[in-house]
Amino acid sequence: MDFSTHFMASCPGCQKPVSFVNPHTQLLVCTQCGSVLARTSEQTVSARPLGTVLKKQSGIQPGTRGQWEGKRFTVLGCCRCWFEESVFNYWTIAWEDKSVGWMGESYGLYYIMEPVKPENYLSIGTLQRSNPGSLKELLPGNEFILNKKQVTLSWEAEGELFMPFHPSRFTVFDYSSPSGEQMTILVFSDEDLQSFKVYPADLDHLYLEDLRVTEPVSKSFPCKQCSQPVTLVTFPLAQSCACANCGTPFSFQNGADFKKEGTSLPVGSMALAIGTEGRLNGVNYKIVGYAAKEEKNQHHSQWREYTLFNEKQGFAFLSEYDGHWIFLREAAESPVILNVNEKKIIYEKRTYELFNSYTYKVVEAKGEFPYNLFDNEKTTCKEYISPPYIWIQERDKLEGIRWFKGEHLSPRALRGAFPEAILNYRTGVGAVQPGSIKRKQLYLAVVIGLLAVLFTHYLTSAGNKSEQLFFSNYTFPDSTNTISAVTGKYVFDKRKSNLKLVIYSNVSNSWFELGATLVNANTGKEYNLEKGVEYYHGVSDGESWSEGSTTENAYFTRIPAGTYFLQLQGTREAGYSGVRDFTVEGIYDVTSNRNLWLSLLLFFIWPVAIYLYSMYQESERWRNSPYSNYHEAD
Repeated sequence: MDFSTHFMASCPGCQKPVSFVNPHTQLLVCTQCGSVLARTSEQTVSARPLGTVLKKQSGIQPGTRGQWEGKRFTVLGCCRCWFEESVFNYWTIAWEDKSVGWMGESYGLYYIMEPVKPENYLSIGTLQRSNPGSLKELLPGNEFILNKKQVTLSWEAEGELFMPFHPSRFTVFDYSSPSGEQMTILVFSDEDLQSFKVYPADLDHLYLEDLRVTEPVSKSFPCKQCSQPVTLVTFPLAQSCACANCGTPFSFQNGADFKKEGTSLPVGSMALAIGTEGRLNGVNYKIVGYAAKEEKNQHHSQWREYTLFNEKQGFAFLSEYDGHWIFLREAAESPVILNVNEKKIIYEKRTYELFNSYTYKVVEAKGEFPYNLFDNEKTTCKEYISPPYIWIQERDKLEGIRWFKGEHLSPRALRGAFPEAILNYRTGVGAVQPGSIKRKQLYLAVVIGLLAVLFTHYLTSAGNKSEQLFFSNYTFPDSTNTISAVTGKYVFDKRKSNLKLVIYSNVSNSWFELGATLVNANTGKEYNLEKGVEYYHGVSDGESWSEGSTTENAYFTRIPAGTYFLQLQGTREAGYSGVRDFTVEGIYDVTSNRNLWLSLLLFFIWPVAIYLYSMYQESERWRNSPYSNYHEAD
């Protein structure tokens, strides 16, 4: 990549030569004296009263090379912006064609930012009057929601910058749309704004090279309560802390110093000690903060939250409630909810349901935190769950809208990451604790099981003979209501088989009963059955009705091989309505659906039991939710 000198001048501070390598950049930090120089229209430079980046906590530096979506770029410089509760790096990058853009870096999140020409209808006055949560059509036909509106307290420079010089503060507007598009608009003055399309990027897929070796950047100050030193290992990213000795809370205010926030906060038992190191999801983390929070509602539920830090990946959080753990990270891409009353969202092909909404207060604290932990009692939180995942939306006037994505973490996985962890006993069902079996898996298992049962039934019945042994009609003498008969002898040649009797009698508002005894001709062993045939019908209240049938089936089952004959005894109802005759058909070795239905009955016991248990689990999961469909709200 050719970065030959585009423009040279002498530094007004030290008179040393300085050079701009890109035709689109406007600011440059002199490498000799540290003066911040602005390129003027007369092709000269003038010094500007801006600070330079001294504490370089980022491994990225001018000269770092990278790649994004097949396009190579080189880092030219950095504008580090200090906001009320955060620090953000805007790196100027130059592509191979010398066009420029930005790479955003903040708390382990990375973005590629492409300059776009502002739409004519974008009014700076309207932007300045908007607040987080408001909607605006930034692109034709595409409505965006304002996530964050932040005013810089100060900003510092490093290297060469694509950025107009304005000594005063400027405002940053971060937007996103339901279609997944993101935009950032910077308003520098009443007449000057810059727009960027924003593309979240994964650090591992930026393929960064020529990174600098960073040294830990920390900040220490004496506690204003107990005079013991307070040291923050993640400064300048850390924005608040609590003294490890006395629990006094502090926050970084006005980009200047840490100020006392209130009275000391106690600390109870902790599952993970500050300073504990572990490896979770392939990332090495250190525990740097702990806080216990309490919902400000009728439930007063408390949970514990541990702040994790990695120099490249930034911050993450471990949340614990009733022994159930969730791993959380702030997300660069997140759902967009245009309706604040939405109770269900669909994102990344999953449906999430509103589980809880609340504000909270901090009741315990120790260590350091990437935001002002002690000024969030007006922050509204909403939790949307689709176990094992959760999306948490935090909304307040200062920080705007932030989204955190979480995933259930089993005690075993937590113990594997942090062997020193002291785990509490789990009670109830966690908000995103996976069920005993997923419903889709259950449905799939049922389908496969049904197919297996049917296939087995087919295989076992494919060889059935269904051989007719006899078809006989018997007539009652007028003098009796009972008749007996004996069939011929028949050979049953299968080890185990059956005999089906099809019994017909022309009953009409009467009944008939057949008693049958199957006798082994050689051993004399008998098998008995009785079967009734009845059919009733009539007219009641002008409507016809009937019940029963003139034909019934009866079975001899599991009959061993041998020679057999049948003894039959038919009995009819006495009286004028009694039948005159009956017919019996004998069919050897038939397919019996009775075994099939029994198999199906037994088969369905386990999925029904699992389904009922899963419903119980869901009921328990939603027990403490004000949005439960299982319980009446308290």
